[in-house]
Amino acid sequence: MPKKQAPSDVSYHKDLLGLKKRPALLESLFLDPKNPRFKTPASIAESRYEEQPVQERALAELKSIGIDDLLASIRSYGFVPSDPLVVRPLGEKKHVVVEGNRRVAALKTLMKGHQDGTSPLPEYIVKSITQLEVLVYDGDDPNIAWILQGLRHMTGIKEWQPLQQAEFLAKVEEVLVDQVVGFEAQLHLEPEHAFGDYDPNLVFFEERSIFPEIVEQGMQFDGMPEGAATEGMPADAVYTVTEVYPTHVVLDGNHPLAGIALRLDLKVIDVREATQEEIEAGSVGQPVFSVMNTAPSGPHLH
Repeated sequence: MPKKQAPSDVSYHKDLLGLKKRPALLESLFLDPKNPRFKTPASIAESRYEEQPVQERALAELKSIGIDDLLASIRSYGFVPSDPLVVRPLGEKKHVVVEGNRRVAALKTLMKGHQDGTSPLPEYIVKSITQLEVLVYDGDDPNIAWILQGLRHMTGIKEWQPLQQAEFLAKVEEVLVDQVVGFEAQLHLEPEHAFGDYDPNLVFFEERSIFPEIVEQGMQFDGMPEGAATEGMPADAVYTVTEVYPTHVVLDGNHPLAGIALRLDLKVIDVREATQEEIEAGSVGQPVFSVMNTAPSGPHLH
């Protein structure tokens, strides 16, 4: 991979701090055919990005990388923008996705199934998919896709495997079932009932040359970086940069809370009957828990 020239610190920070939040319709967002995660990014002019064959090829590339986890989550809970979609202008009221192509691919796939009748969705799911908020990047840095894919730091919401989610919720439900407003409890969970045990086999290193010019400890990559030589690693994991050396970079595919016991302070603030729509969907339409990877304010980590 040819080396890319790093942007100056001033313009780099100014552009990222200047991202503007805007409403956007799903139909106005276009997948990036030059996504740096593709094995063979398209070599076409930007004027062709909107063409159907170009978008179909980009969608196929993203499906090969893997979007099944997103399809299942969004179909159950709707699209919850825990991480912002970042886009840049592509003509009047149209944008190309810079960060979030895999999520937009999942949204477009679900909407196609809903519209052609093969996989209908509840109305509240459709609304969450079609009426979006995005961050608009107006800069001209050619490396912006690499920068934004790398800048997914430890303070963000991280991927949580379905089995771990189920075990966690089952333990919480045992404590809360049949309780009333005002009930409080403290719950201690060992790693096997939270984010799983730490797996040293998910720690590996790759040549420094396959990474963008700007790579720092704490950056994250959604899937294996393009050009990675390590075999047998999960393709859909989030990999965190733990160390950076002149010749190589160390990556860790474990969840940051893997191997850590949790102490939860629970309080019931409301109790109500489920609506008929929620009963039919098997979901309240939004995540019950969002686990943020930030250190607690007190002295205890575990």
